[in-house]
Parts: sequence; structure tokens; C-alpha cells
Amino acid sequence: MNNSCKKGAAAGLIPTGLALVTAGICLYGIYDSARLAWMCDDAFISFRYAKNLVGGLGLVYNAGEYVDGYTNFLWTIIIALGLKFDIDPVKLSRILGIASYALTILTFLILTRWIARRDGATRLYFPLTALCLSLHHDLHVYATSGLETSFFILLISAGFWTALAAKGKASFLLAGLILTLSILTRPEGAIFYTMALFYLLMVSKGRRANILFYLLPFILIYVPYWIWHLLYYGYPFPNTYYAKSAYLPYYSQGLRYLGLYFKTYYVLLTVPLFLIAYAVKLALRPPGGRAILNLLKNAFATEKFSRRAILLSVLFAVPSLFYVLRVGGDFMFARFLLPATPFLFLLIECTVNELLSGKTRIAVMVIIMGLTLARWNQFDPVHKKGIDGITYEPYFYPKGIVEETREMGDRMKEYFKDMPIVVGYFRCMLVYYAEFPVAIEIATGLTDRHIAHQEIDERARPGHEKPAPDDYLRKRRMNFTFCSVMDTVPFLSNYDIMSVRGMGGSIFIYDNDIMEKLRGHRDIQFVHFPSFLDNYIRNMGSMPREKVHADYWKFKLYYFDYNDDPERERPFRKFLALGTSD
Repeated sequence: MNNSCKKGAAAGLIPTGLALVTAGICLYGIYDSARLAWMCDDAFISFRYAKNLVGGLGLVYNAGEYVDGYTNFLWTIIIALGLKFDIDPVKLSRILGIASYALTILTFLILTRWIARRDGATRLYFPLTALCLSLHHDLHVYATSGLETSFFILLISAGFWTALAAKGKASFLLAGLILTLSILTRPEGAIFYTMALFYLLMVSKGRRANILFYLLPFILIYVPYWIWHLLYYGYPFPNTYYAKSAYLPYYSQGLRYLGLYFKTYYVLLTVPLFLIAYAVKLALRPPGGRAILNLLKNAFATEKFSRRAILLSVLFAVPSLFYVLRVGGDFMFARFLLPATPFLFLLIECTVNELLSGKTRIAVMVIIMGLTLARWNQFDPVHKKGIDGITYEPYFYPKGIVEETREMGDRMKEYFKDMPIVVGYFRCMLVYYAEFPVAIEIATGLTDRHIAHQEIDERARPGHEKPAPDDYLRKRRMNFTFCSVMDTVPFLSNYDIMSVRGMGGSIFIYDNDIMEKLRGHRDIQFVHFPSFLDNYIRNMGSMPREKVHADYWKFKLYYFDYNDDPERERPFRKFLALGTSD
């Protein structure tokens, strides 16, 4: 075989080999997502809203309480449609999450090849963005979390492509539709919608009438939705906006959140370096003149689609990062930064393609991929401690917890059947399966308007700055609080502790009628408070008055204010010499 034949054979093998490697890496990303298969507790907030909608109660968390504790309207509606056809929301959300993640990878595989072909590039095509997304661990994590994250990323990625390729009325309309759906999925979609509008105004010279078609879906779909939302819930923004104090800047925590992410995925710190190098190249290229003016001329001369992609990626990524910086990020690591991540990788890919060629370009891209895979995991899997109030959520929801909670919830439905109880909770999963008639999220107020609208004096952990005040919970006559099936009670050390099949809980208000019914269940253990009081009264004479005084006011808030029991209250008032109206 002569040299020319050998070169031809090698040229044919390289693209084939690269295609196989690309397919393998992409399949690895999808497999790893499915392997993780965890569920985020917050996903069950949307699940309960969806279940109540299908059950005829409306899009509410508690019957008759019109509070929007979700920020993912479209996702919640999709889950509700699944429930309408008896599809388990856990399975449905996992399937949709993995499918959305896979389609996002496919979007960038096709998009970057489309850009190369439109620009007439003769170099070997290397889909860096798609490959890095396939190797990004936290994209795997949130693909099966039950949250809308992967679906949202798919929508803004598809919106990016349609905006980038927009020419005629139909493509402008499609771009507007996809990005309008992204706003219905997450309010932050408004950032990407606005930036795409700004981009289209910049590049659609002579076709600006097409902008009306871009705006049409927003006017016909989102505006009516927003009016309905305002009339249905009474507030212009979701309840979570108030619960998380999103209207207040929290730059110090935002810096911690971004810093933790970029230390983990340190490869993304190369983005500004590549952009600066690319800007220098543009400033020095013909037609010459002053460097800054030449840079602007070349940057906005968008005849090349790679340059358009760089411009639109900057418009998508930078405002999104600033938004996260301003609101203080989230208590879940990486989640708020994942939507900007594909465009950061695309910036690397496009600038490397513009700056380098040949083996150097391929070598740099392979290094970028390796550094993406070799992230720096800073979270301790043993002690599960957070960093600056930010946690790695999968550590807290191991495999099997959904089935355990489902079993516990089914039993609780029987235990509390037909009881008018009010439950305070820290874990949404249990509330969903137990179907408590009234449940109050007491750590953050996500589903309660009064708690969400409290003022805060000092900033703390994002999303956990407004715990429910005790006086409000007493006003709501909250009976119990429950956490998770992982929280067990080895023994009853306090009178307000209860155990349900070993799972820990506490009694906030002791209602005699309810507690007497629960005494019949051998799986439920608690201190019978009337008996506790009888024993306390027998020994009260030997106790200091100050202790009895303090205990009496605790007992009053816990028991006497909600039960007519003068025979047991009278000895306290007599011992403390309290008047009848005191």
C-alpha cells in the first residue's frame, strides 16, 4: 500500500474512531445518571401539588390554601398529567430527567457540528461541549433528582439553538415558544428569554419585524398565565420568592456559592482566559485601527456562526451567573449554576476552535475533558457536613429511602385516618405519601404565606432564614412534627417525643381526643401526658416554686390551652397562688 493510500485510510479512521469515542462518553453520562437514581426531597412538593390538582382540590398544597410553593409550573403540570394516567411521579420524573439530559447532550452534538458546517470549517470536528456535559457529575446528579433542572436546561439549550439559527418568521416564533416554556418551567427562564431577544435585535438587521413573532408566544401564553397566577394566588411572584428573600441581595453568600462551584469544576476558570485571548485576536486582526474599536467591529460582525455562538453564550451565561451571585445561590450545591454550564463549555469550544488548530487544538480539548471529569469533590461523604450552608444533597437521600418512606406513609394514612391533624414537617417526601390533610413546611415556609412573608434581621443559610414562629404554629393548632424515616427514636426521653414504628417525631400540641385514639396503635409510642401530669402533681410539693412556675407555662402551651382539664390544672394554680384569670 502506498503512502497516499495509507493517509487516506487514516483520515477515514480518525472521524470513525472519534465518533465511537464520542458515543461511548455520551452513553457513559446517561448510564451514570441512571445509576445514581436518587430523589430530592423538594421534588415531592411539586408531586403533592400535582396530586391535589388531579384529585380536584386545585393547584394547592393544602386544601383551601391558595399558596404557590412551587416554582416549576410546567413541570408540575407534566407530573399531574402523568398522575392522571396513574404514572408514578418518581418514575416519570426520573425518565423525563434522564431523557432531558440525553437530549441536551444530543442538542450540543448537533449544534456544534451545525456551526462548523455553516462556517465551512475544514478542521476535524470535536464536540467538546457535548463531551464535557457527558462527564459533568452534577448534571448526572440532577438528571434523576425528580426536580425540573434537566428539563429546564434542555429548554434553554434548544432555545439557544433556535435563536442562533433564527431567520424567518417560523424560526423566530419557535425560539419565542421554547424560551417562553422555559419561563413557565423556572422563573429564571426570563433571563435567557430576554437575552435571546437582545441578541435577535442585534443580528436581525432588515428582519426586525420578525421580532413580533418571537414575542407572540410570550404574549399569548405567558401573559395569560401570569394574570391567572395573580388572580389565583394573589401575589405576582411565587411564594418561594418571598420565602427565600430573593428580593434582597446576598452577594457574600453568592460569592461562596460560585466559589465552591468553580473550585469543584476548576476547568471553567479557563473561560475568561480563552475569551481574553480571543478578544486580543479580534483586536489585532484586519482592518486594523484602534484596538478597542477594531475589537467591537469584529465582535459584532456576526457573519460567522461561531462568533454568533460566542456572543449569545456570553449573553446567556453572564447574566445567569450574576443572578445567582445576587440572590446568594442555593443550599443545594451546583443546582442554580447548572443552566449556565453548557454555555460556559460552548465558550471554551468556540474560542479554542478560533484560536488553535491541528493537534494542539485536539490536545487542549482532551485536557479540558479530563479536567471536567477530575472535579474536586469538597464534600465529606462520611459526616455529610455542608460548606457555608451548601450541601451535597444525594448524601442525605440514599437509595431505598423512597420505598421506606412510601411504606411509612401508607401506614400513617391508616394511623391518622379521618383525624383532623395539622402536621409540621421538614421532609416533603413523608407528607406526600402519608397524605396529611394539612401540612406546614416549618423550616423555610415554602408552602405557607405567613411564614414566607416574615422579615429577616440577619442573613443566614439560603432558603432557611424564615423558620415558623411558635405562636403562629399554635394559632394553626399544629399537632405533630415529623422529619424522615432515617430519624429514629431509641427511647422516649421527653414528654413531647413520639415514635412511629421507630421513626422520630414530636408532639407540639397534645390533643386528648387525638392522642387517645393513637394509644390503640402498638406501633405508636408516646408519653401519655395526663398520666405524666398526675405523677408530676403528686411530687410537686417537693419542687422549687420557680421550676413549677416555668413548667406550668410550658404545660399550658402544650396541653391546658387545648384541653378542658380543670382537675389537673387546679393544683398548679393553687400551688402558684394564681388567680382564676391569670
